[in-house]
Amino acid sequence: QTPLLGMSQSFVAVVSVAVLTQLFWFFGIHGGNVMAPVMEGVFGVALLANMEAQQAGEAIPYIWTNVSYGAFVWYATLGLLIAIFWKSRNSHYREVAKLGITPVMFNIGEPVMYGLPTVLNSIMFIPFLLSPAVMTTISYFATKWHLVSPVTQNVTWVMPPVLYGFFSTGFDWRAIVLSLVNIAVATLIYLPFVKMADKEALDTSE
Repeated sequence: QTPLLGMSQSFVAVVSVAVLTQLFWFFGIHGGNVMAPVMEGVFGVALLANMEAQQAGEAIPYIWTNVSYGAFVWYATLGLLIAIFWKSRNSHYREVAKLGITPVMFNIGEPVMYGLPTVLNSIMFIPFLLSPAVMTTISYFATKWHLVSPVTQNVTWVMPPVLYGFFSTGFDWRAIVLSLVNIAVATLIYLPFVKMADKEALDTSE
């Protein structure tokens, strides 16, 4: 398992898992369940090693764990909802955003995925994959370059964004900044596609 753990810490591996998870979700397949063997069997072991090292006062061995995705990546849908509230004039999108914002604040994205939908939505395909990939990139290198502490705590997956990163890094305030940056990045990535969806809805109604 040690070679697998080493391979899992490469940038390509970390981003690939994020993109593949989203790709499954786009086609209506539960990406988290499909990728669970990798998440738990590899990245979950990395989390356990980090927790043990932190408790022993030793150097943290791994940059990325399964909780790192929850702490810094999986709330990309929040960026979509912010973009909708900010710029969308599409009544359906705004209504789904209103209904979906509370579940999304607890990392439950299915109401938006299937209500908007983002699943099988050709306009949202690019940002749906790109946002988590960029958020993963920013978070991976922020951790690698010691701009934020590695994840060393096992936090429940329904922990709200921003708090998730703060608690999972052992109360590192820089994780709050990183989380806010990631939300802003996701919002900016989704923004032009939300406008595009608005335009398509307007053209269709005419």
